Amino acid sequence: MVRHRKHHFSLIIVLFIGQWLMGQVCDYASMEKLLNEAKSLNLQDYPNPEDLQSVTNDLDTMLITCAEKEFPGKESLKYQYHENLVDLCKKLGDIVGQMRHLNRLKDHSISDEKSSNIIDERIAFIEQDYGPLRIRFEGTTLKEMATLKTTEGAQHVSINILPPANAWDMDEITDEERKERRERLKFIQKKSLEGDLEVFFDSYDPVERYFYFEIPYVPYLEGNISEDWYAITFDERKRYRTNFPRPTLKKPPKPLIIKPEEGWFLETSTPETWVKLSFPNLKKQRLKFKDRLTGTLSESEYIEIENKEKNSVDYYLPSDRNIDIIFSERESFWQNFNKIISGGLCVFLFIYVGVT
Repeated sequence: MVRHRKHHFSLIIVLFIGQWLMGQVCDYASMEKLLNEAKSLNLQDYPNPEDLQSVTNDLDTMLITCAEKEFPGKESLKYQYHENLVDLCKKLGDIVGQMRHLNRLKDHSISDEKSSNIIDERIAFIEQDYGPLRIRFEGTTLKEMATLKTTEGAQHVSINILPPANAWDMDEITDEERKERRERLKFIQKKSLEGDLEVFFDSYDPVERYFYFEIPYVPYLEGNISEDWYAITFDERKRYRTNFPRPTLKKPPKPLIIKPEEGWFLETSTPETWVKLSFPNLKKQRLKFKDRLTGTLSESEYIEIENKEKNSVDYYLPSDRNIDIIFSERESFWQNFNKIISGGLCVFLFIYVGVT
């Protein structure tokens, strides 16, 4: 079921993109004009989703285009851009984008303590009502990142999440909150059908040692019977029922376990967000990874997997960081033992001389 994809590096010509970006006008007037369009769209009760996505893309592009340019009033406009992008993403159901712009608002130089507290509250509400839904294969322990595809033209497998008709039908949940949760599920389906959300097993469980697929920010849903659970459909043909209650310390979320289907296969590949490095199992050496900006990477920031069959170790590192690889000699037992003895002897001599 697992196929390996050979990576071919090709030259990508992006000259026309650079020319297009250079041709974009970046000044106060052009930024303000686009900002007014976003404000007008955010005031609409039932905006066209295509218009929402188009203006969102335009705002993001303008921020990139104007990143290196300076002019009076730019920082204030940038702050307002992120404010409107938060609202646009909220209407779209794009919670990943919403969280990204909330954090940029919080880190902005204009942000004060009051606005920072308001942003923290919004982030806390999102994290309270939404969480990652984990999906893994039954009886298959993936040791490498892989994408689930179909044998028909190697197409990606689409995914759709349908809530029950009475989902979130409680007095404490407002109509607006209920609408936001349904819009989130529509957004997930849309991105899956467009190929922007592939069933990519690129998250790793270090305790049970397997890769799994994770859908971010799925609304929590708890039902007493299976009819009140989510109906999750893969490739518009295979349906699973799953409950997705808000987790607690005593009851962590359970993954949805799916079975391999005829016409499916796993293609081992690494997404753009990761870089895979493989080294021989160097028993006398130890690897460290150091970010040039933030320092040494913690074990939670990269993935390390020992491949006993190939007598090697695979490392997955985040691709958006400048990382140096440091080789250090792994000290033997006798080297450590000698250090302990030498250190203890020095302390003993110091005490002995002092007493004498």
